[in-house]
Amino acid sequence: MSEDQQQIHLTYQQTKQLAEGLEDYRTQYFEWHCQYAFEKYLKDWQPRSLPQDSSYAAVIVETRCNPLLEFSIKNTLLFTPNEVGLQIFCSLQNLNFVENIVKNIQYTKVEILPDVETLSKGDYSKLLKNPLFWQAIPAEKLLMFQYDTLLTEYLDLSFFEYPYLGSPWFKGEFIETFYLNDDSETLQSSQKLFFEIRRNLNKQLIDLCPTGFGNGGLSIRHKQVILEICQAYPDETDIAEDVYFSYFVYQDSDKVPDLEIARKFSTETDFCEDSVGIHASWKFLSSEKQAYFFEKHLKNLLVAFTLPNSV
Repeated sequence: MSEDQQQIHLTYQQTKQLAEGLEDYRTQYFEWHCQYAFEKYLKDWQPRSLPQDSSYAAVIVETRCNPLLEFSIKNTLLFTPNEVGLQIFCSLQNLNFVENIVKNIQYTKVEILPDVETLSKGDYSKLLKNPLFWQAIPAEKLLMFQYDTLLTEYLDLSFFEYPYLGSPWFKGEFIETFYLNDDSETLQSSQKLFFEIRRNLNKQLIDLCPTGFGNGGLSIRHKQVILEICQAYPDETDIAEDVYFSYFVYQDSDKVPDLEIARKFSTETDFCEDSVGIHASWKFLSSEKQAYFFEKHLKNLLVAFTLPNSV
């Protein structure tokens, strides 16, 4: 701390309000970016032809009429190889919504989740830890994505060679600093009052997952490997599905992907400018770092729609 700064402390409720307000702003930033990119480039774009049968597929679970779903699907298809198909798991309640989005994307596989209206985070984890979910997917090499993921550039097919790959978990502490003015005569005129919000989100994850990576929101998975984990180690606890799979998938393997490969694949909490994609990174990264990914994405959209056959 420099001499011209003085730290103050806040109540739990004040800290909570500040943290929630900051996350809300950054979420709005992400949504605005997606809406802009969709309206400007992807709304009227006809996606590439999908393979009728392929060992590769992009898979998303979405049971809501999510306004970002069409953008997420089209953006994912734009930046994935031609070998990659598409499978969507939805609810009966949003089936018409989903079918309207993919009506002109031939060979899209749409699967209705029985007895499901909406999914909480816990419900989603339980779904993915159920062998029946994976048995409903015909493809073997999968890109799992969610509406809050974003491929910012072309995803090379070589990433699909890993049984499980997700962004690394940041080992350090997240620090958000706020400054405020104070007219108190007890402070020197040049002093600034500040306070910090500190979060250490990933210590338990790192302890459980020695590889250091495995975020599941945007992830590569081999269906058979994941299915065998579900069958060999059934789990009905509240542990997150990505922590669960990350713990078991490389337990008996001597071919663990290097951490740098995971960093180049995706960013969530651990910033890497070379990452192909992101998952909810705006919840953790500063707006400056997040802006880097948004601009990279926009530039690659510009290239894709300006220069033929560039992506």
